[in-house]
Amino acid sequence: MKFKGGSKTPVVVVEIGNDWLKILEYNPSQGRGCVSCASLVKLVKIKEPVTEAISKAFKTLKLSREGVVVCIPRHLVTIRIIEFPSTDPHEIKDMVTLQVGKQTPYSREEIIFSYRLIRVEREEYTKIMLVIARRNIVNARVEALQKAGIGVEKVTVSSEGVYCWFNVVAKQLLDKDAQGIILLDVDSNFSDFMVVHNDQFSYTRNILIGANHLFEEGEKWKDKFVDEAAHSLELYHNEERNVRIEKIFLSGAGRHINGLDNALSEHLGLPVEVLDPFEN
Repeated sequence: MKFKGGSKTPVVVVEIGNDWLKILEYNPSQGRGCVSCASLVKLVKIKEPVTEAISKAFKTLKLSREGVVVCIPRHLVTIRIIEFPSTDPHEIKDMVTLQVGKQTPYSREEIIFSYRLIRVEREEYTKIMLVIARRNIVNARVEALQKAGIGVEKVTVSSEGVYCWFNVVAKQLLDKDAQGIILLDVDSNFSDFMVVHNDQFSYTRNILIGANHLFEEGEKWKDKFVDEAAHSLELYHNEERNVRIEKIFLSGAGRHINGLDNALSEHLGLPVEVLDPFEN
């Protein structure tokens, strides 16, 4: 999700998850840019159709109904990191089209896919991040906004949103020579393990443990969460053996889980910094 270069117009992002409706307005004209207003509501507390709840939230917050970004939660998409023997954009596009059917059990008619270039890996090789979503999941969210009279400009995945947020508000926390860092974003029912390498969003893995698990049975799930984070790091190093990870940034609901930062630091042997997504 890249906002238009030089634009000072606020951007509204809507995420309809399994248990939360999240609506945020990002204002690029305020300092480095910030979330200027937000509505975060549990779906079980909404006693009306979601379309009506969205429309009311837009009216209450006085949000623009044009150019809205729909965000799909990370656990509802499939993401693959693939290397292709080409640096030509047209060839890579053709290769992705041929490869996508091998990465999902669904037919081409049932999915929507896109990709981003990560980097040229070595001479004549390019690494890409392929994102695949079921068409019905995307359509349901887009149609809910359209029925509320809201114009959708683009659809993105929550991982990209976390990466953009980190770039805007927290990148200055990095050492200038830092090679690789982990962004570990804790949501309600899942978490997103992400790696940023040389300023590029280059890896993501879904962890099916979130704040709900960690609040209800903290010690039991905390150990499993830490093990999953360690396993995610191991899988990343299997693909990128020469990348040195220097730090973990814990975001989302992670700051509310007592001792999670210390447990991660001790088990993974890395410093952990807790970030407040609503700071400033």
